[in-house]
Amino acid sequence: MASMQKICPKCGMPIEIGLAQCLECGTQVGTVFSEENIPREDTRAKVRQKNSAQVQYFQKIDRAQERANNSVIIGIASFFCSIIAFVIGFLLNDLGVLVLASFFCSGVGFIMSIVSIFWGFESSRTLKSAQIEEGQGMATAGIIIGAVGIVAQICQILYATRLGVV
Repeated sequence: MASMQKICPKCGMPIEIGLAQCLECGTQVGTVFSEENIPREDTRAKVRQKNSAQVQYFQKIDRAQERANNSVIIGIASFFCSIIAFVIGFLLNDLGVLVLASFFCSGVGFIMSIVSIFWGFESSRTLKSAQIEEGQGMATAGIIIGAVGIVAQICQILYATRLGVV
């Protein structure tokens, strides 16, 4: 079986494993590392940390762009809630159904409009701070359509009160 010790090529003394120099004569033996130099910090950890920060940044931008798109969709849906209430009221010509449609559609539409405006402002702020133009138009559209949705909900409620339903 082979010995687990190195032998100094100059003086022949055994050298303990892990040492870079012979303790007797000081000869450098079989290693490229210097005992005087401190090993540098692991650069892989820094690279991983940098990559993680970049991934988080891009995820934040993607979330903002997704919210901008969703604000438009929710804004349009809120606007259609008031249209649905109008159509139900006209087609059925029943005050009971109109009351239910006015209450339900206006409430849901109003909440959806507020969410649309909030997501539009939030995504617009995030995209502007990152100086990214893609998605800012959708965020602005979500804000505007959400505001139109609120106006439509108010008009629908005024219509229902004018008929004496609410």
